[in-house]
Amino acid sequence: MGIWSCLGTDLDTVRDALYNGKSGIGLQKERLDYGYRSGLTGIVPEPEITKKMLDRHTRAGMSEEARYAYMASRDALAQAGIDDNYLQAHEVGCLFGNDSSAKPVIEAAKVMDEKHDSAMLGYGYVFQAMNSTVNMNLSTIFHLRGINFTVSAACASGSHSIGLGYLFIKDGLQDMVLCGGAQETNHYSMASFDALGAFSIRMDDPQRASRPFDRDRDGLVPSGGAAALVLEEYEHARRRGATILAEVVGYGFSSNGGGISQPSDDGCVVAMTRALESAGLQADDVDYINAHATSTPQGFTDGQTLQLIEHSPAQEPEIGVIVNYSHAEQLLKAIKGLCRIALEEAIHLARLSHTVHHVVALLKAHDHLLDLSRVVLQ
Repeated sequence: MGIWSCLGTDLDTVRDALYNGKSGIGLQKERLDYGYRSGLTGIVPEPEITKKMLDRHTRAGMSEEARYAYMASRDALAQAGIDDNYLQAHEVGCLFGNDSSAKPVIEAAKVMDEKHDSAMLGYGYVFQAMNSTVNMNLSTIFHLRGINFTVSAACASGSHSIGLGYLFIKDGLQDMVLCGGAQETNHYSMASFDALGAFSIRMDDPQRASRPFDRDRDGLVPSGGAAALVLEEYEHARRRGATILAEVVGYGFSSNGGGISQPSDDGCVVAMTRALESAGLQADDVDYINAHATSTPQGFTDGQTLQLIEHSPAQEPEIGVIVNYSHAEQLLKAIKGLCRIALEEAIHLARLSHTVHHVVALLKAHDHLLDLSRVVLQ
């Protein structure tokens, strides 16, 4: 696993931040100067990618989110014991979630407005601006020659990349897939959300602005970053002597088919039920939940939805709720990958991670599990 986020840029730092209730949210004056209602955002460090790591030509074609994804993927591959020699000799796929690459598009448009000459645009803009920028760059850098495409499904993008990786492995089409999600953080990419009033304006206390289960919650906090997971067929991982961190056992999905911004209990129930059926599990078997928990007034359908899923009447299960969004909510595409990493770390160390508000709730139901029958996270 690998991660680059406002909570830290390595697994140990992020784990400690989760356990100790450390927030990565801050106030960015640049957003207020630009015209935002809210200057709140997750503060994500800019990766320092040197010429010893990548040549100038490659770096020029990397968007902000591609740089985040590169750093996370380096760590994920290293932890999985995958080096360049292995990647050169074996076919490895790449499925990443990414929904936007606004900054290079806007910057290129500004150059054209001023110069009226496309020759003034650097060659890197075209590779930065494409929505497939993350996959395009990762496949080139790491010599990934397997399945390769970008998943664009809003907050579910990172989760679907894992689900699709599972399907390719389950069908025997791939032995290994680098999966994850990445999201740009810059102020160009978030203004439309701010216009909808979706962001919290509790700017007097940035680190407590996001409160998904609070009666007076007033919105989410935008951020970005990247998370990467190496997914591998079980027997293939055993033969390779890989350290297996977790096994993905179920995958479910659904589309609401209703209003674009309106949450749907029915759609969530379908996805969760399918995941449980795919895994061959009952609701009582589930111990941990990753709540979506967006902190918008309509955001908390998680608990309402969970109660709709049947479980054994003999005993109501105690479910630990890991609320990753309360640290830096809208990591959008990347966040679901980050949630998965937080969950795997919690399971691996046999303890729950705390949220900023140390929320651990006991609910009557269950989360949609990840996916997979005999596919492994490394």
